Amino acid sequence: MLLNLKEYLRPKSLKEAWDLYQKNPEHTLFSSGGLSTALREDERTQVILDINAVLPKMVEETPDALFIGGGMTINQIINALKTHDLTRVFSIVGTNQIRNMATLSGSIAQKYGWSDILTALVAYKAQVQLYNGEQAFYTSIGEYLQSKEPAVVLGVRIEKKFNFSHFQHLSRTDYDVSQLNYCLCVHLEEDLICESGMAYGAAPGYAKRLQEVEGILNGLKVSEIQAHLSSILEMTENATLSDGFGLSGEYRKELLGVFLKRGLNALEKKG
Repeated sequence: MLLNLKEYLRPKSLKEAWDLYQKNPEHTLFSSGGLSTALREDERTQVILDINAVLPKMVEETPDALFIGGGMTINQIINALKTHDLTRVFSIVGTNQIRNMATLSGSIAQKYGWSDILTALVAYKAQVQLYNGEQAFYTSIGEYLQSKEPAVVLGVRIEKKFNFSHFQHLSRTDYDVSQLNYCLCVHLEEDLICESGMAYGAAPGYAKRLQEVEGILNGLKVSEIQAHLSSILEMTENATLSDGFGLSGEYRKELLGVFLKRGLNALEKKG
């Protein structure tokens, strides 16, 4: 419950929303779908700015990339993307009711450490489109997660080059948040790994890339993976994993190695 809430406003433009936010940034909350707002409990929030009406609500496709509007709900994205590999990740987020309410913008802006969506987007090396009161601009999902500068999430841009992906997660129940998640995506041309993206999250903490493993995979043939498997698995020792959500950091490292091996096995079958 928001004990000191005084105003609920629906700005008609991004500029109006930003100007209202700037008047009282410490006590103002952006809301795009309302899910996190409904569950929030604090004494600081005095103003809610409902920006759902001014966020993009479409999927735009170019020959090289997809743009997914931040105002779309998770279920709307699933329906729009249809057979894209990302729909498998989005479809396990929460319950059907949650997916009908949660938006992409809210899912990213909350920066939840356990988010399956963020881990997948980090692996895909997505670009986040932001608005800072002056202009809309793109930054990498990794840079956004580390930044503390306020901004409105307008959507994400995902390049189409990745034609294989594998996602895994562990949670206590089907409807609980992930205790560990992992995503591998690859730009595969016949037997050659042209580029890879690999990320893990829910450590707890923001999703992180396994760039050392990506460096080994890039340029390899799929048929050569087994020859490098021991070196690849050793890289999980460098992963930043901690205790929390009922699991120890050491167990998470072991589990990450299992997830990584399963992803590579699936890649070998694809190749």
